[in-house]
Amino acid sequence: MKRIISGLMCFLILFLTCGCNQDTNMDDVNIYTTTYPIEYVINRLYKNHSTVKSIYPNGVDIYDYKVTDVLLSEYSNTDMFIFNGLSNEKDYVKPMLKENKHLKIIDVASDINYKNGVEELWLDPSNLLTIANNIKKGFHEYISAKYLEDEIDKNYDELKIDLTNIEAKYRQVFKDASNTNIIVSDDIFLFLKKYGANVISLDSDNEEYEKNLVLARTLINSNSISYIYVKENEENDIINSLIAETPVTTIKLNLLSILTDEQRNNNYDYINLINDNLEKLKKQLYEIK
Repeated sequence: MKRIISGLMCFLILFLTCGCNQDTNMDDVNIYTTTYPIEYVINRLYKNHSTVKSIYPNGVDIYDYKVTDVLLSEYSNTDMFIFNGLSNEKDYVKPMLKENKHLKIIDVASDINYKNGVEELWLDPSNLLTIANNIKKGFHEYISAKYLEDEIDKNYDELKIDLTNIEAKYRQVFKDASNTNIIVSDDIFLFLKKYGANVISLDSDNEEYEKNLVLARTLINSNSISYIYVKENEENDIINSLIAETPVTTIKLNLLSILTDEQRNNNYDYINLINDNLEKLKKQLYEIK
């Protein structure tokens, strides 16, 4: 009888241990997420142990794209959902948890905020680093295996170096520029001020819009400005009139929210795209014709 009881106890301990490790080690898991920069961070931290997919198809406008209840039900059939709680993505969590009560979730937006547009959370590398730290902490809450925790920490440190280097590059570019004036179409680009730019926003919601418009015309007419930086697929009547009246042209900056099929096929990633934005800014800063 003692042998039977002892055997049963060993089996029970083994079963509970295996079950716990399977649930918390998080090895070979399926993860759904949202915008591309979050996807990028997850892959940098945990690619070797997960399959990561976005709920958004390539190239869509994430603000117009409708995530239906049918799609949410499909996306619920996964191990983890990582989302931005400062956007409407938080509204997807409740119905997904209703479908799958075992769904693990991570909100990337803890201790972070934006002022002019959600894109600031990844256009500014320092904000993306905060997102990465939140994702790292979220993984640690679910993981019990030491080797996975160590690997995540190592990958985070490598990502931190990459993002810090980008910040340093932005600061150096503006420091070395002969002309730091930048005209932009939207206030989401005001974050460039922290890197040394004199950002003149033609966003109609900007409280200094009228003043900025006068200044922009003056700089353009004096040949101090050759370019206006705009969002992709943006229509702006004031900027269109400036283009018609003056020799100024526009340059489109990538908002990085989502990748296109072409970008994925060409293996573009966050680092490529944000460096590409910097090269475009240099055209004005250094008047590269």
